[in-house]
Amino acid sequence: MMLHFPLYYRLDAIDGYLIWHTDDVGPAPDTLETIETRFVASFPDLTTLLKFAVIKNIGNIVDDAPILCDIDAALIWAENPVPSTECCHNAIGVWNLFIDLCATLPDQFGRLTIEIDNALEIYQKLFYGSNLPSITPEGECYQPRWETDDKTLLQSIFINGSTALQRSIKQPIMA
Repeated sequence: MMLHFPLYYRLDAIDGYLIWHTDDVGPAPDTLETIETRFVASFPDLTTLLKFAVIKNIGNIVDDAPILCDIDAALIWAENPVPSTECCHNAIGVWNLFIDLCATLPDQFGRLTIEIDNALEIYQKLFYGSNLPSITPEGECYQPRWETDDKTLLQSIFINGSTALQRSIKQPIMA
């Protein structure tokens, strides 16, 4: 069953919302709502997003309070990635947003997809560095160690991903 969630993001000091689609039972990749087949629909606030969803008959938007996916903070952190559960948690959210962007508009972001696909080790460091209670034994905390090559690739993915997102978002015109 397809589920739809608001995705709250910050890019270039501007907050916005996207509609994130996920199939909770099937193999379909997670994607973002598009307009004009080549843009990701972006909204200035949750109210506008919900109105758009009604107009487009998207179905039920899971209206939990969305957690901020702070791309600006991830870009700053990637310059000097210190061990921090909070920073890893935000960074993996940003990374996943870029994966979903690539799945949504694959013809536009093939190079970014390849870059992300070749960085599984870094993704795993972010994942384990998030110290999710379901995978981290009580009383323990994984702190990733970032090598110079890791930092370079992390920065590249965040810079290229943020540029790709900036180029692809567009606010829909609603009558």
